[in-house]
Amino acid sequence: VYHGRGLSRGSVFNRDGLMVATFVQEVLTRLPRA
Repeated sequence: VYHGRGLSRGSVFNRDGLMVATFVQEVLTRLPRA
């Protein structure tokens, strides 16, 4: 879901940041807990 409507400045950064955060959380979830 893209919430960038109405955000002119920093919209691309926010979208990429959300994607990166989701990816990091996915990796951390799949990592074996030590």
